Amino acid sequence: MLDAQRKQPFDSPMEKMQIARAKLLATNPFFARLAYKLDLKEDRRFETAATDGVSLFFNPDYVWKHPMPETIITWAHEVLHPALHHNTRRNDRDPDLWNRACDYVVNAVLKKTGFSLPSNWLYEPAFENMTAEQIFDILNNQKPDDHGDDQGDDNDQDTDSDDSGADQNQSQAAQDDQDEDQPDGQGDGQGQGDDGDDGQNGKPDDKKSQGGRPGDVMDYPGEPDESGQTQPYQPDQNEIKQQEQSWDTATANAAQIAKARGAMPGSLQDLVDELLEPKIDWRDVLRHFLERIAANDYSWEQPDRRFIQNGFFLPSLYNHELGDIVIAVDTSASRSIEELQQDATEMSEILGMYDTNIHLIFIDTDVQGYQKYSREDLPLQINFVGRGGTCFSPAFEWIEAHQDELNLTAMMYLTDMECWDFPKVPPEYPVLWIQNGDYHNPPPFGELVKM
Repeated sequence: MLDAQRKQPFDSPMEKMQIARAKLLATNPFFARLAYKLDLKEDRRFETAATDGVSLFFNPDYVWKHPMPETIITWAHEVLHPALHHNTRRNDRDPDLWNRACDYVVNAVLKKTGFSLPSNWLYEPAFENMTAEQIFDILNNQKPDDHGDDQGDDNDQDTDSDDSGADQNQSQAAQDDQDEDQPDGQGDGQGQGDDGDDGQNGKPDDKKSQGGRPGDVMDYPGEPDESGQTQPYQPDQNEIKQQEQSWDTATANAAQIAKARGAMPGSLQDLVDELLEPKIDWRDVLRHFLERIAANDYSWEQPDRRFIQNGFFLPSLYNHELGDIVIAVDTSASRSIEELQQDATEMSEILGMYDTNIHLIFIDTDVQGYQKYSREDLPLQINFVGRGGTCFSPAFEWIEAHQDELNLTAMMYLTDMECWDFPKVPPEYPVLWIQNGDYHNPPPFGELVKM
């Protein structure tokens, strides 16, 4: 029951959770934008809170008795689970150990972002920069008593403290012992209601107790039906992929909003880049970039073949016309001949897709050459010149000097990004940076995509 004697400036735990989310919007817009993607539901099956990527379930007693800062960080903690696809990646792993591994990942992110973690939350510096799968393997390889027998009752929980002499990861085991002595510890709830109770009117005894330790990251249940209820079935791989893509899109949008507000920590941006870049085909980004600026229209006569295989019949672009495109190619010595040859292939693809003129400039520390190409020149045979150092600004200076001769629509820069010589004033035309390699140097303007 809620403590009626405790005075709070809220009418209910639900209102407290809503206000916490609003406060998060003011201080950490990235987490807040993701938080609004989850349906908020009271559910006493869980000791603390839980998410399946569709809803955020919370125990009203837990929320009511904890201070607002911990309620706010609970939101931030929960939204990171689906953002990192923890609700779709468990497969057949042990649910409790999987949740522990995911909590170590999430809490490390929160700590780097600047949140102050409650003392009983799972955190281990040795696990920073590890994936949930890697941490799971470490936990799974420890002796069984190192991570406790979570099927027992609360009285059995503190027997784990006798295993502080485990050979592997002693600091993690010590943290586990601390968690087990904290009945109000952070976590994501337990299970998914196997006893048939819907959780809305459940009693405390209905939930599977784990002594306040983090509970299950719930598996993605599938999309809700028209009544708002999710169906008790296993989503197929296509549904899981759509769920992950939905969260990828939400994560990218949240990062963009936070960055625009100057409230996107560098460590969090690194996480978003790592999460999204390997999963986004740079050709798709290039196509969307060009189609946004192309003078084109749509036709239903020839549906877009990219979507037919998924059962969607959408119109395709039929008038792929662009103004001139300037493509600057970094021909410095830090780029390999193979990378430059790949650049030529991609430029041929652009001319195959769009009726445009490409003004190609070769750049190292200065403009080393210029060529103009159109569809009539396909396939392109390019002799790259340069191979000195790297400067970015000469390419933009060249455009400024020749702007009267160009019907400029956009610029693309093919480079490894190993340079800090950016123009002081961003250009007015769109710029797409296409990067080879893993050098971390995000440009101050334009869009960046990695091959």
